[in-house]
Amino acid sequence: MTQKIGLYTKNMNGVWFGVACDDEQVFATTFTNSEKSAMKSLTEAIPQSMEFQVCAEPSILAEKVLRSAKSVYDGKGETESVPLATNNLPLHKACSRSGSAYSGWLCNFLRSTFKNGWR
Repeated sequence: MTQKIGLYTKNMNGVWFGVACDDEQVFATTFTNSEKSAMKSLTEAIPQSMEFQVCAEPSILAEKVLRSAKSVYDGKGETESVPLATNNLPLHKACSRSGSAYSGWLCNFLRSTFKNGWR
């Protein structure tokens, strides 16, 4: 059975935040100035072998991640740890790429919330 990833976006105070996740783990997050840009970033960051769907309402995990991303964006730090999907993407390489979906504060967020240590 193929795992399906949900793509969620939310505008909070003029900034579009996005998350790609299933019910158990996060595959990608982003923030940008438009919903279109957020969706583009998310679809480019998720594993090509996985199916995805754009969802109107965030899942429980997606809402938790969006709240935490907004908190980090506002300089308040993460609100809680989130489970990251690490089997399909080497995060240390993704964070070192220029123009990556995982850049700047997001890499710090990922490092601080990665439950099993940074690989």
